[in-house]
Amino acid sequence: MNHGKLNRLLNVIEFLAEDLPKGSMGAIAADEAFAIINDELAKPEPNQRMNLVFDAIRAERAHQDAKWGTLEQKRQSCAGFIMVMEWKLVEAKSGWVNNSEGKHSALRTIVQIAATAVACLEQYGDEGNPQ
Repeated sequence: MNHGKLNRLLNVIEFLAEDLPKGSMGAIAADEAFAIINDELAKPEPNQRMNLVFDAIRAERAHQDAKWGTLEQKRQSCAGFIMVMEWKLVEAKSGWVNNSEGKHSALRTIVQIAATAVACLEQYGDEGNPQ
């Protein structure tokens, strides 16, 4: 169940529990329902992590366009994109081995690789056909 529905359910239970005598079976059940719903609300929504990852990739794509020029301004061959990703993969391995942090961390470099792959697909399409 998504967070919006859980919040609505929480509001309904809160409304129904308003007039229940403290310590009654209904009040105890409402308290238990509150606890269960609040536990569920504390968990990230299923696609929330994926959305955060895609946001990081989008931000990196914008950074790449600002640094190197847009795909329209500076075209790259498919082989060029592959070589950049291979080079970045070496950097990611080095970042992992050296426990690097910040922009040199393995995971940050993986975001750069993903953004480079996205740029390649933007330029050439997912079937290898120019867009």
